[in-house]
Formats: sequence, structure tokens, C-alpha cells
Amino acid sequence: MAFLVWSGLACGGSRLLHAMTAPLAAAGGGRRTVNMLEAKTHLSRLVEAIETGAATEVVIARNGRPVARLTALPGPERPRRLGVARSDMPLSAAQAIPWAQECGFELLPLDLPHLLTLEQLPLHHRDPFDRLLVAQSISESLLLVSADGAFHAYGGPLQDARH
Repeated sequence: MAFLVWSGLACGGSRLLHAMTAPLAAAGGGRRTVNMLEAKTHLSRLVEAIETGAATEVVIARNGRPVARLTALPGPERPRRLGVARSDMPLSAAQAIPWAQECGFELLPLDLPHLLTLEQLPLHHRDPFDRLLVAQSISESLLLVSADGAFHAYGGPLQDARH
């Protein structure tokens, strides 16, 4: 997804210095210069040229002097989702418990100290299951491994799963 910025343009009276006759596609992904009238008249086409890559930059000139630039903004980085969807799990919950125990994992029951810690937690995270994990981690002084950045706000022992 591309985001666009239009900066430094002050619309006002301008005289037409030259008419641009080349189609937008002729820019071939490079820099494009247009006059003020064309920028106002064909803004949608200019933005589309940036979005599609037909132009990487459109310079807008007033009286032949560049005054503004239209360019694509980098899209926001999407956080990488780690884990598997329920449909991708190779084991059912009934099969996973004995498997985890065979591999040396211990089941951590939910106890009163966990609930008391949970009650004191600020609402940095709205997911009740995740809040229970944080409460257990803090109560038991256990390292919580997660890619969820909201866990950092609780100040408990945390390892970022992305590293």
C-alpha cells in the first residue's frame, strides 16, 4: 500500500508556461515535472502514476521554478505474526498435553497468587488470556516469551520471540 505526500504547494494565480504533452506512462518510473495548472487539473492521474510506479516523483513548478514534490511515502511495516492458526495445529489439545509433558514441559495451573497479581495489573493489554499469562509470569518469576509488544509495559521478565 502506498501513501502519498504533497508538500510545499501553495495554490494561487499562475500563468501557464508550457503544456505537458507526454502521457504519464512515458515517464517510465522516473522523475516528472509538471506546471501548476496541470497539477491542479490532473492530480488524480499524477497520484495514480506515483501509486503504480509509472513515476517515482512528480515535481510541481510555478513559473518554471520547482516548488513542490509529490512522492510515495513508505507504507507502514506490518508486524510479523508468529505462531500457527488453530487449523494448522498438528495435534488436538488432548494430544498436545501428553506430548508437552513428554517433552519436559510442565503445566502451570492457575492459582490464587496468579489471580491476585492479575487483579493488580494495569490494562496495558485487553486480552484476558494474555493478561493471565503475564500474571503467572510475574507471580512465578518465569520468563514470558512473546512477540506481543504490549507485554513490555508490565515490566515482568520477557523475551521477545522475534529475536
